[in-house]
Amino acid sequence: DVISGFFILFEDQFSVGEYVTVAGITGTVEQLGLRSTTVREWTGHLYTIPNGEIGMVKNFDRGPILALVTVGIDYANDIDKAVEIIKGTLEKVYQEQDSILEMPIIYGVESLSDSSVDLLIGANTRPGSQWAVQRELRKRIKEDLDAAGMPIPFPTRTVYYRREDGDYPVVDKE
Repeated sequence: DVISGFFILFEDQFSVGEYVTVAGITGTVEQLGLRSTTVREWTGHLYTIPNGEIGMVKNFDRGPILALVTVGIDYANDIDKAVEIIKGTLEKVYQEQDSILEMPIIYGVESLSDSSVDLLIGANTRPGSQWAVQRELRKRIKEDLDAAGMPIPFPTRTVYYRREDGDYPVVDKE
């Protein structure tokens, strides 16, 4: 534990106050000693981790952090039109948020899910602000797509039933 603690300090892997994942625990480093490290989760739980158990370290507070957002577009909507609307939203949010370091990018179609065509969007942010940026982007993109008559899709289900004689009932759509 002491040797591991020495290397953690010497190599400056993380510092007090940084948001990290160590030994499977994600939270803010509250104390860093030679024998152990104390990390507090966002829920308030406090963990004391022997430094010998710390292998891989994920540090969320070093360098730009990518905020990733997936936005679903209805299959019936024009993807290119949706992309143009989203680009406008991204430009506005970029101008307003100093925590976004450069213009966000629409990477393109990420997947074809059950109820939507999913677009992937990324924005380089200041460390620690990625979650707030993701929430703001989702909110603003939804508002702008709604205003353009392109609401975010949601799963729907059509249920067909049979009568006892095995025939399907006729549905009157008038």
